Amino acid sequence: MLRSKVLNLIDPPQSLGDMLVNAIIMAGLGFFGTLIGLGSTGLTSDLSAGLITAGINAGFQFFMTLAIQRGLVKKEEEGGAGKSAVALPEASNYKE
Repeated sequence: MLRSKVLNLIDPPQSLGDMLVNAIIMAGLGFFGTLIGLGSTGLTSDLSAGLITAGINAGFQFFMTLAIQRGLVKKEEEGGAGKSAVALPEASNYKE
């Protein structure tokens, strides 16, 4: 399992243990990132409110990471809407 293939969802982890470890890591990053953001902006006048906010963000990160790894959220195809758009003819095809 190559890290670059896992990050690009080419070869996502198949075992539940790997998925849970990845989800816990992402949830931890979300939790502490939220606390750092709230602390650096001075919005944590109440510590319990900051911990609840960080906990909500961590829960969201945890379940979103699991959903992506399980294939419940599909990544967009390359090109996005451009593939379904009608191609315009080249200028050389027009006659005056």
